[in-house]
Amino acid sequence: MILAADIGNTSIAIGAYEGKKLLFRKGLCTDREKSSDEYAEKLFDVLSVYGASKDDISGSVISSVVPEL
Repeated sequence: MILAADIGNTSIAIGAYEGKKLLFRKGLCTDREKSSDEYAEKLFDVLSVYGASKDDISGSVISSVVPEL
């Protein structure tokens, strides 16, 4: 599974792909005040909702216009 994240000024789109198939897509609010641990917790929650875990991730793609995140 490839995890993709698009981090924008107001929202974060997270999705997961198996090949070309989109497994899920979830939106989160961008918050520059959140710590990396808080974002990790949110990510684990999203994975759990869709029956996935961090062990299922074989790679990732990240796009961000918010350098601090």
